[in-house]
Amino acid sequence: MKYGYVLLAVFSLFACSKDPSHIEISCTSLKQGLLNDDTTIVKNYFGALLSMKYTSQNLDKLADTLSQSCDITVENSCFNCVQTLPPQSEIDLALLDNNGDSTIRVLNFKAAPDSTIRLLNIEE
Repeated sequence: MKYGYVLLAVFSLFACSKDPSHIEISCTSLKQGLLNDDTTIVKNYFGALLSMKYTSQNLDKLADTLSQSCDITVENSCFNCVQTLPPQSEIDLALLDNNGDSTIRVLNFKAAPDSTIRLLNIEE
């Protein structure tokens, strides 16, 4: 009977351990990443969402994640609206900078070679 409790405790520890590859990013860090045009921080924030297929619905999911999680206002979102080869998509964001002033950032996306979402850059 003792061994049963020990096995249960061991399995509980492994079940609750965090994935070391998962990076948790606070909204403060995300906003700073946006203000500093740091695509690495923004990519880490989106995490597995960037492995979704490049579709209008999934781009909307990215926009919803930003607006619901971190008090960032999505001003506009368009799918394949930038007429380049291949076409690109944008999400326009409004957030407060370090001085409390409203600022706009634009996230540019395109389809990666495997048809997933690729964040290209952050524009002011």
